[in-house]
Amino acid sequence: YHLHLVFRSFSADDEKLGGSRSSLTRLADLGCLHVCATVISYALSHGNLVFFFVNLAMNSVCLTLMVLRYLRGFPEGYSHEMTEFLRLGVCIISYTSALLLRGAWSAFLIQVGLFLLMGVVMTFVHPFGHAASRVPLAIFMCGLLDAASTL
Repeated sequence: YHLHLVFRSFSADDEKLGGSRSSLTRLADLGCLHVCATVISYALSHGNLVFFFVNLAMNSVCLTLMVLRYLRGFPEGYSHEMTEFLRLGVCIISYTSALLLRGAWSAFLIQVGLFLLMGVVMTFVHPFGHAASRVPLAIFMCGLLDAASTL
């Protein structure tokens, strides 16, 4: 997706072609994040099936809405793209909440803080916000791995 985004960004026809942010590769990129959120919910909850199935249902609905939007040709525009990002954020906070179920309040707060920092960096650090946001993302992922393997 990111390589596709770079190449189409150089094209003056990018928006006429539907915009590189409204592409099948973008759908695959964000769709895979919903799949990962479902798998991580199982790992962080240490196999709690109720928690897993709630996350599976929530991520499935979000992914289905993304696919339907793609099949309609993304007629809604930029605001609905932001809604997809918001839904993904809710799904990420949801799987992270498994830490609360396990009593790891401080780990949960650290993870949410890193997630919010990632969003702030992505939004406000121009022109390299997306790349710079990967620093808190890497720390976030390390925290998830540690939390999944302990407690």
